[in-house]
Amino acid sequence: MKAHRSYTATIRRTVSSTALAIGLGVVPAPALAQTTIPAQTPPEQPVVEAGTSAAQAAPAPAASAPPVQQSDPIAEEPGGIGDIVVTARRREESIQNVPISVAAFGGSALAERQIDSSDKLTQLAPNVQFSAVAPASGNSSSSAIFIRGVGQTDFLASTDPGVGFYVDGVYFARASGTAISLLDVERVEVLRGPQGTLFGRNTVGGAIQVFSARPNFSGVSGNVGWTLGDYKRADLRGVLNLPVSETLAVRFAATKRIRDGYVTNILDGRDFGDVNTFAARASLLWKPSDKFEALLIGDYTKDDVNGSPTVFGGINTSAAFVRFASVIAGCPGFALTNPVTPVPENNDRRCANNQYSALGPFKVASNAPSRSELEMYGIGLTLQYDVADWLTVKSITAYRETNPFSIRDADNTPLRILETVNQDNIKQFTQELQFLGETPNGRLKYQFGAYYFRETDYQFYPVFLPSQISATTGEELRVGGLNNNADIKNESLAIFTQESFAITDKLNLTVGLRYTRDKKEATPFETAAVSGYGYTNVGYNVAYPAPLNAQNVCLGPQRTGAVAATCTGSRTFLFNPVLNSKTNSKFTPAATLQYQWTPELMTYASYSQGFDRPPLSGPY
Repeated sequence: MKAHRSYTATIRRTVSSTALAIGLGVVPAPALAQTTIPAQTPPEQPVVEAGTSAAQAAPAPAASAPPVQQSDPIAEEPGGIGDIVVTARRREESIQNVPISVAAFGGSALAERQIDSSDKLTQLAPNVQFSAVAPASGNSSSSAIFIRGVGQTDFLASTDPGVGFYVDGVYFARASGTAISLLDVERVEVLRGPQGTLFGRNTVGGAIQVFSARPNFSGVSGNVGWTLGDYKRADLRGVLNLPVSETLAVRFAATKRIRDGYVTNILDGRDFGDVNTFAARASLLWKPSDKFEALLIGDYTKDDVNGSPTVFGGINTSAAFVRFASVIAGCPGFALTNPVTPVPENNDRRCANNQYSALGPFKVASNAPSRSELEMYGIGLTLQYDVADWLTVKSITAYRETNPFSIRDADNTPLRILETVNQDNIKQFTQELQFLGETPNGRLKYQFGAYYFRETDYQFYPVFLPSQISATTGEELRVGGLNNNADIKNESLAIFTQESFAITDKLNLTVGLRYTRDKKEATPFETAAVSGYGYTNVGYNVAYPAPLNAQNVCLGPQRTGAVAATCTGSRTFLFNPVLNSKTNSKFTPAATLQYQWTPELMTYASYSQGFDRPPLSGPY
């Protein structure tokens, strides 16, 4: 288990809300045989936006009331300086008084800048890199998030992210599903640096918190908006707030976003990088008294597109796997030699070389039926009770299910060098208890709590390996592959505490500590199949995942006909499942010394620590 520490010294003036911070982070990078890069989004023409909003006060007056818009969390003060309330330390505080490097954006500010999805936060937050497509994932909803250069590119459930992602206080454990629509959002917070004390594991680089707009009792209100843009972009969104009674209110929000892709596959004419997303959320707020409230939130997301906009950036023609694929495909005049001879740069599709790197920034030659799908839903219940002036109890219970599916041509060439299918069924349950309070004189503020996390994932990852290609017809003559499957089980239990003490009216000391115990299990089970020569006409379909065996890896001169019961020259192999299990425990402390020189000037020095769990051997 790797620990990460952060030392920060900051001077902040509230007039400009600027901060200086120093941080260190090291992220290993894998060595690749070929390079694939996300295509740069072409400049779009100005979009056309329109919308209507309506509100009805409760009780309704005779004349129509003016539109009531969802308030931005920036509340203008008499002096004109905005004050943003954040929960960077798991309690509501003014951002000007929080000794943490944090950036916050209200819902109105996000809408004005057309930040309609979480991956676009890169445009607003310094030191944040948020890509909706993790390298090697092929899924347009599997993100790679980095803050201050610290994060994780691996999207598999056997590896944990380096930046925590939270929606309404609920942790999203996997990269799949974090590229979400920012629908009817109250605010977004970006916390920089390790957050291991209050947020726990896998927040080495920091954390991102998204808070949706809550139901309110101000009256019936709603709005409908739409956006039209280049590449046949069309977005439709709507919000409805409905007070049912003096103690019960509900809120509904939904959006549909579509857009054509901008990276064209020259082999089949399909466009990658398209958008086809539907998202909806329903929330219910019950507030029977000033001391108790219950907030129930359910959400659903469906994403179905052609695939990620990844283009061919170059290939290492001396790499072993590239040379091996070229030999199997039948590259003319090429053989495996010692010393190494690179694949010749000729214009033959059987040779894995750079002939397809000159297609341009928005073209690719992919022979796989690429696809990217995601279905995700969840429900969360937050209970809060003010027991006394000195104690508030808060409970956050949530269940989520995420089902990503993608087909990816990993080499992005007409040659079948490496083709993968990624499919997961991720289920997670989380429970958190928080106890917050302060002494009557306000000098000591305290919080402590406990957290439980449980996750299961069944991974189905077929990998199709190099095939032989006919020199006359271009037909694939044989193919092999692996089924890289795994059962993943993760469980985590933590307790934490943090106290802030006002030593003087201007000097504050904050200390915190968290203990986490993790157990992680992965049971990979693999089958391998390699087809041979001399068999008759059989069928073959790689478009949909199916158990890889001797029947469906055989490929004859034609692609029609019934699947043969056997295949001459083929072999299937089953690798015995092996349980990989790791249990780790870790203390993550934090300390901050804060001095308020004037109401407009504050200095703080902080120490924080986070950790990420070591990965287990899963697929690949």
